[in-house]
Amino acid sequence: MKLLTKSFLILLIAILLPAFSPQNNINDLLLGKWNMEQVVQGGEDVTGFHNPYQERWILFNENNTFISEGRPYSKNTGIWKLNLETNELSLINDSETSKDSYWIVSFPDSNKMIWEGARSEYTKDFRIYYSRGDL
Repeated sequence: MKLLTKSFLILLIAILLPAFSPQNNINDLLLGKWNMEQVVQGGEDVTGFHNPYQERWILFNENNTFISEGRPYSKNTGIWKLNLETNELSLINDSETSKDSYWIVSFPDSNKMIWEGARSEYTKDFRIYYSRGDL
């Protein structure tokens, strides 16, 4: 009987463990609304330029679409993709290819997200800090 119980527990752990791995949950962490808190460029806080009204946000939907909005920039929509091996987030804009951007995302906790610029020499100098927002 003990052998059967141990075998069952090992099988249960083997089935459930992948569901709780950080790689699988990063998509779930990304979903929802995020408020832009701080923008750092080259070690300097440039939030006052990129988010002067403290109202910029981005919403990641389950169907891999996103919406971002907030002054001084206009509404932006498109498709997001997340590479689970590299944590690279691709934001593909609906209207202008020149607005496409690529970021390495990390989550210090489930309510904080950090973007670090990827691919573009311009964005590689940026770190953007977000906090989870209310829908």
